[in-house]
Amino acid sequence: VNWDISLCALKFLDENGSGSTQAAIDSINYFNNAARRYDSLQTSTGSARYLATQNSWGGGRYNQELDQAIQDGASLGIICVTAAGNESRNNDLYDSFPSNYQAMHDGIDHVISVASIDESGLPSSFTNYGPNTTVDITAPGGDIGSLANNNRYVYSSGTSMAAPFVTGAIGLLASKNPE
Repeated sequence: VNWDISLCALKFLDENGSGSTQAAIDSINYFNNAARRYDSLQTSTGSARYLATQNSWGGGRYNQELDQAIQDGASLGIICVTAAGNESRNNDLYDSFPSNYQAMHDGIDHVISVASIDESGLPSSFTNYGPNTTVDITAPGGDIGSLANNNRYVYSSGTSMAAPFVTGAIGLLASKNPE
């Protein structure tokens, strides 16, 4: 989606997708601290340097420390893009974290929750949704190619495959309009 960016990989999940909430908090705080140190909102050219975190993970209940880390990022202008979840549930009725966090700053919620659509543009059968307040946008999330070990591609489906499209689009938008 955006081919001229710098990425900062903050891995806290193992090869089986297991990890702790504390490790997620540490990763977000690491990014926030780097943003704070290196001028998160703009560089000398006007381009955002630390724009967004891409959070294609989920699980667990509400956590105050995680909420605070996301809030801290929002205060720096950092957008937290999240996968909506893959349980075919309504996130307006059943919480799914981190996608159900809100991080209001300057009247803007800095958490963007992403649902999945299929190749026809229809909601994927597995995707969580939240038509009233909790899911913000959809993106392709079915049979998405992703680089895997040994320089090969694997094809996966899920909102975790959809969310990176939105994060990339945010970066592309910011490269054309730093405001």
